[in-house]
Amino acid sequence: MKKEMITVLASVVFSITGHSVVAQENPKAKSARKEIKEGKKDLKKAEKDSVSDFQEFKKEANKRINENQSRIIDLKIKKYQKSEELQLEYDKKVLALEEKNKELQSRIEGCACEDPTIWATFRANFSKDMDELNRAIQNMTVTFSK
Repeated sequence: MKKEMITVLASVVFSITGHSVVAQENPKAKSARKEIKEGKKDLKKAEKDSVSDFQEFKKEANKRINENQSRIIDLKIKKYQKSEELQLEYDKKVLALEEKNKELQSRIEGCACEDPTIWATFRANFSKDMDELNRAIQNMTVTFSK
C-alpha cells in the first residue's frame, strides 16, 4: 500500500509539474507572435502608402503629360515659321514626340500597380521615359528656335 501511495503521489506531482511547464508560455514564441502581428500591421500600412503614393504619382504624371502636349502644340505652331524642307523634318520629330507622349499616357492609365515591387519598377522606368521625353521636347524647342 505504501508503494501504491508513493506511485500515486509521484504521478500527481509529475502531472502538476508537467502541466505548469506546459502552461508557461515560451518567451521566444510570445515575442515571435508579437513581431508577426506588428509585421502584418506594417505590411497593411505599406500597402496603403503604396496605393497613396501611386495615386499621387499618377496625378503628377498626368499633369506632366498635359504640359508636354501643350508644348508639342506650341512646337507645331512654330513649324510654320520654317522653310518647307525644315517643316518636313520638324513634322517627323514632333510626331514622334507626340506618339511618345500618348504612349506614356496609356501606360500610366493602364497601370494598376498593387504590388510594391512592381510599382517601384514601373515608377523608375516611367520616370526615366518621362524625363527623356521632356529633354527631347526641350531640345526640339532649342534646335528649331534658331
